[in-house]
Amino acid sequence: MKFKAAVLRSSKSPLEVETVSIVESLKPGQVLVEIQRTGICGSQIGEIDAVKGLDPYLPHLLGHEAIGMVIDKGDSHKVSNGDQVILHWIKGSGRNAEPPSYQSTSGRINAGQIATFSEYAVVSENRLTKVPDCSPLYLDAWSTVGCAYLTAYGTIKRIIGSERLSRTLVLGGGGIGQATVSLLSEVFHSTVTLIEPAKNRAEYCRQLGAKQIYDWKDTEQIGEVFDSSIDTTGIPDAIEFGYNALHNSGIIALIGVTPSEKKISIDPMPLHYGREIIGVYGGNAIPDQDIPEIIDYLQHSRFLKHLMHSNFSLEDVNIAIDQIRSGLLVGRAILNLKP
Repeated sequence: MKFKAAVLRSSKSPLEVETVSIVESLKPGQVLVEIQRTGICGSQIGEIDAVKGLDPYLPHLLGHEAIGMVIDKGDSHKVSNGDQVILHWIKGSGRNAEPPSYQSTSGRINAGQIATFSEYAVVSENRLTKVPDCSPLYLDAWSTVGCAYLTAYGTIKRIIGSERLSRTLVLGGGGIGQATVSLLSEVFHSTVTLIEPAKNRAEYCRQLGAKQIYDWKDTEQIGEVFDSSIDTTGIPDAIEFGYNALHNSGIIALIGVTPSEKKISIDPMPLHYGREIIGVYGGNAIPDQDIPEIIDYLQHSRFLKHLMHSNFSLEDVNIAIDQIRSGLLVGRAILNLKP
């Protein structure tokens, strides 16, 4: 079986769209999925830029949030052929299958248990959650559930907790920041302050529920202290500001990944009085529980009409990535794999 996929062959370089093939039969726990839409988020850009250090898996496929259709369930008892599924990098129920490998004219292409920048993907069943048939109206929004919304939802619900959501500071208005703002505002009824320098993103987040928005140069105007901070940037100065803006029993959750060579500097004294700083890995989300709740929110949200998605073909994946890097893109960048 042959299909197109975006391949990362060299760190800090554009992706290459190639024809790849599946060379082996499905192994236990592997499921073949036709990808309909997949979101591009900052994590993929971090992978391309090798922010966590040397990438030992090159060349490899990318992408970890999508919506698609099961083509071959293999031996899975979790999904059936024809099921519509949300694909997510956070582990859910089911087997953690062996990663697949693909082949191109230049040799083997690696992939993890989920890789979605392709027309088809062999995915581990614990990275799939069945959802009701999705209206074409919601395909773009649902394609971002598997990372942005799932991570934000888990972080708010399980790491921060309802008792520390009265006043929340969100650092960064990118993809996860946008999901965080809308969920905080509508689902968790928090009063949200956002720091985002890009005016187009800032205005979009205002439509999604942010009450106060500041540029970094205006942060001295922020006179209040917060119950919680959520950093989506990974920028040391942002993390330090979010930490210092908390009262003594506040918490800052770090979703953004800080480049491996960067460090933060904080005063540890408030930690002795109850302040917390916690690194986030998937927000402790539970896909089987959380995805149905997120889907229900997306279907009935009063912000649904404000959600903005820019669609790109797989061949234009590097254009989409450049637009994300520029900070000019409002909303989410979506690869439309099945027009």
